[in-house]
Amino acid sequence: MFTTNHLIQLEKNGYIGPIDFLTNDEVKNLKEKILNYKRWIFESGFVLNQVLASGAAITHKKELINFLIKYFSDDVVSLGSRPFLGGGEPGKAIPWHHEMDFWRIFGNDTSGVQTWLTLDDADVNNGALQVIPGSHKLSELDPINIYGLDVFSKKENLHNYSIQFLKSKLEKNNFEITTFKSKPGQLYLFHWKLLHRTAPYNKFSERRLTINSRYVSKSENFNNDWCNKNPRFVCSNNKIYNSDLLKMKYSDIVYSKYVHSFKTIYKKILKKVIK
Repeated sequence: MFTTNHLIQLEKNGYIGPIDFLTNDEVKNLKEKILNYKRWIFESGFVLNQVLASGAAITHKKELINFLIKYFSDDVVSLGSRPFLGGGEPGKAIPWHHEMDFWRIFGNDTSGVQTWLTLDDADVNNGALQVIPGSHKLSELDPINIYGLDVFSKKENLHNYSIQFLKSKLEKNNFEITTFKSKPGQLYLFHWKLLHRTAPYNKFSERRLTINSRYVSKSENFNNDWCNKNPRFVCSNNKIYNSDLLKMKYSDIVYSKYVHSFKTIYKKILKKVIK
């Protein structure tokens, strides 16, 4: 599944894939369960691997964790997984951005990666992920050189800030673009600094269900409040793929769901009051 050449490619280009990761039966089973839990999973952040045992099984698949141990030269910590439902009406494409949560939590030197696992066919017609190969190593595109350290005092939502900030900067350049075209069950893995977006599409498209899992080297700092409030654990040290997989209690799922809904309603009311 994973080879030494994949290590070389990930270091050089910032991504690898497509890799055959799940069987057809595994894809079918996972899709059914995710869509059945849709109201909770899609609203509750990166908790897929807690809500569903089958989600945990793919998030902490032994072959993937062992590969990441070699890439990090360290143990691996899972920051959680979540599904994304793309496609549909045009105009939903997400512009170029970095995954700023990594920087917010751990700093610019973070050794962090994430997966893009497709459960449906993905291509440029339904918003497949696109990346700029090697952009994780370009000094001019490094987050610290683009945004500056004072970005933390300027913006609370660094993800949205990243998107808006990069629009004008990248419109003037002709970087090589690679599209993560893939079949159900195939996986891509990419560095958090690799610039990426969803491919723009102009007409109604087929649904595209994908899973995004995030991992970081154990050596990173885990004292941040965000980490204390979010599920995480060392994968290989606890041999999670060989033991009973963590599963969130029903009461925890419901609590998370309603807390999220309350925050969403509160933000909408606050916006109206400010206007």
